[in-house]
Amino acid sequence: MSRLRLHQPARYRVVVGAHVGGGETAIWPETFTCEYGRSAAGDPITTVEGTLPDQAALHGILVQIRDWGLPIHQVQWLGDGSPSN
Repeated sequence: MSRLRLHQPARYRVVVGAHVGGGETAIWPETFTCEYGRSAAGDPITTVEGTLPDQAALHGILVQIRDWGLPIHQVQWLGDGSPSN
């Protein structure tokens, strides 16, 4: 795994405490994969994963999650934006 850099593409996984879909109201890019499930406590969660161009884009998504009032369960860096990660 490469080093995390502020101004380069990177893959992320974000888990929020609600079922949040795609389409016009999506918080994340259409290229992200989206899975619905339940937390260990049985609450609905959405797990999204994909590549963002830089950390500014990640912060933009986190701001939208905050503005929607959704609890963040996890934000995980999965490596650089290369296809092998």
